[in-house]
Amino acid sequence: MPSYEYKGLNKLGKNVKGLVEAENLRTAQLRLKKDGIFVVEIKNKRTKQKKSKGGGGGRA
Repeated sequence: MPSYEYKGLNKLGKNVKGLVEAENLRTAQLRLKKDGIFVVEIKNKRTKQKKSKGGGGGRA
């Protein structure tokens, strides 16, 4: 399931940030709203892929 990083404001107006797992962006936003968080920024957190060694660009 995808993860989304968010920044927002809680019910007291304090800055909050964190990570939420949801099937899609809309579901993530709705879950945060239900938890009383006003979302200011939200983005898909991509898992870091390992870079392969070798291959590409060099001369043979």
